[in-house]
Amino acid sequence: MLQKIFYLWNNLYRMNSIIKKTGKILIIITLVSPIHGEPALSDWVAGKIMVSEQSSIITDNNGNPLDIETGSVISIAEAGTRAFGRAKDAAFISAVNILKKMRIDNETTLHELIGNDEIVRQRFSVFLDSKVKYKEVYLDYLTRGINLEIKTGDLLRVINYEFPQREFPLRNDMNISTLYTSLVIDARGLNIKPMLLPVIYNENGLEVYSKDFISADEAVKHNAVAYVYNEKDGIRHKKAGKRPYFCVALKSLNGSPVISDDDIKRVFSDKKNLDYLRKCRVVFILDRYVE
Repeated sequence: MLQKIFYLWNNLYRMNSIIKKTGKILIIITLVSPIHGEPALSDWVAGKIMVSEQSSIITDNNGNPLDIETGSVISIAEAGTRAFGRAKDAAFISAVNILKKMRIDNETTLHELIGNDEIVRQRFSVFLDSKVKYKEVYLDYLTRGINLEIKTGDLLRVINYEFPQREFPLRNDMNISTLYTSLVIDARGLNIKPMLLPVIYNENGLEVYSKDFISADEAVKHNAVAYVYNEKDGIRHKKAGKRPYFCVALKSLNGSPVISDDDIKRVFSDKKNLDYLRKCRVVFILDRYVE
C-alpha cells in the first residue's frame, strides 16, 4: 500500500506531461483539483478526515473523450470511469498527507510511528485498504468527483500502544460527591492543538486522564476527547450528557490542559463519574485554527 502512494504521485505527474504534449486537446481543465475549492482537511470537531477531489474528462476538437495515456478516442462511460479513478487516487494522496502530519500525542506524529515501528506500518497498510470510504460525485458532463472520509478514531487501531485501563485516582476528600456525566474543559487561549490521545494534568503535573485510564474500544468509537470551538457546543455535545462538569484550564502542559485541584476533587469524588471518564466523556473547547 505504501508503494502505491509513490506510484500515484509519479503517475499524476506523468498524466499532466501527456496532456501538455497532446495536440488534440480542446478542453484542458485542471486534471486534479478540489471540488468547489474545498481543501483537504482534518475535521477534529466531526472526528473525521475529509477530502474532496475532482477530475475532468479530456476531449478532442470534436468533443470526443480521449484516453489521456494514448490520446485515442474512448466512450464517455469509460472516460468517466477513468476520471473517477484519477479523482480517487488524488483524494487518497491528499488523505495520506493529512494522516502523516496527524499528532498521536504531544511527542509523536503518525508519520514518525510509521517510520519507526514495523507493526504500525503493517497496520497502516491494512487501515488504508479497509477504513477509507469513498463516495463518487457526478459534477457535470465532463467532471467527476470523489469525497473521501476517514474516522479519526479508527487510527487508534493502527498505533502500537497499550491501553492498560488503570484505575482513576478516586478522591475521597469531598464531604458530598456529585454525579457528573462528563468533563468539559475550556482550554481556549492556551494554544492547545488537537491530538488523538491528549492528556489532562493536575496542578502538580500528574496525569489524571490519558490513554492509560480510558477504554480503547470507547476511544475508537467516540474518540478519546471531543473537540469544539465554543462553550455552547461543549455543553450540548453528545458526549456531555445531561449533567456535564464545566471548568477552565489553568494552563497548558506538554500541549494538554492543566485543571485545578478543586475541579479534580469534584469530578473524581464519585466512582460513577470515573466510569463516564473511562468511556471518554471528555470535551475540550479550543481556539479555532487552520491546519
